[in-house]
Formats: sequence, structure tokens, C-alpha cells
Amino acid sequence: MAEWFEEYEDEAGRAAAQRQMRRLVVAFALVSGAVVAGAPVAALVWPQASAVVAGAGAVILAGHGGWLVWRLVRMRRVVWRIALSVHHLVAHDATGLRRVVAWPDVSWVDVGAAGIDVVGRRMGRRVRIVVPPSFPDYGRVGHRLVTYAEAF
Repeated sequence: MAEWFEEYEDEAGRAAAQRQMRRLVVAFALVSGAVVAGAPVAALVWPQASAVVAGAGAVILAGHGGWLVWRLVRMRRVVWRIALSVHHLVAHDATGLRRVVAWPDVSWVDVGAAGIDVVGRRMGRRVRIVVPPSFPDYGRVGHRLVTYAEAF
């Protein structure tokens, strides 16, 4: 017998998240290019401070790269498509990653102003899924998520 699903999608949210990810990566590329191109010029202009220029460039690149990774990881938690069944939750994020969490493996569901947070375990690893408040049918999705999670 085929398993049934309830499916909810937010195409506009997916497109917006992908645009924002592209902008972040392009901004990182521009800053990195400016630092890499500007550091040798600055070292030639101020030869006595070339070590300081190199160190500052490395700190800028490392800091901006760390911030970019942190931001992209947070954005990957936000889903644009959700499929619910009596057995599990399937969520897709803007990068195309598909996460499946069985209802018995869900640790908690938090409904708040920042969205719906679903935290569970899959193969021993922590899985966190965030449904943003801008998601279409946000109220219905939240109600269904809490109902399924409470059943298990």
C-alpha cells in the first residue's frame, strides 16, 4: 500500500534564499579579490609594514570566510518544501539538500516568532529544520508538525 504525504512548498522563499546565497558568495569573492590584489600593492607602497599588511589581509580573509560559512550554514536550515507523513518528515532546503527524520527520532518542536524549529537525530547526527514564518500555510504546517511530533 502506498504511503500518503501532505506536501507544502514555498517557491518564492526558495528563489529568495538562492539569490541571497549568491549575493553572499559574490560579496565574499569581491572582498577576497580586493584583499589579494591590494595586499601586494600596499606592501610595495609601505615596505616597512609588509608583515602587518600580510597579517591584516589574512585576518580579513579568515574572518570574512568564517562569517560566510556561518551564514550559509544557518541558511541551509531554512526549508522551502516539506512533506509530512505518518512515519517521517521530509524537508528540502534551497541548496537541494533533502533531510528525512522519522517521527520517533524528533527530539523537540519549537513554535516561536522566528519560525518552527524541528530538532531530531538521523543516524546519530543532529538534524535541525527551520520553517520560516513567511512560509505559506504556516499555521497549518505548524499544527500538523506539532500533532505528528506529539503522537510519537
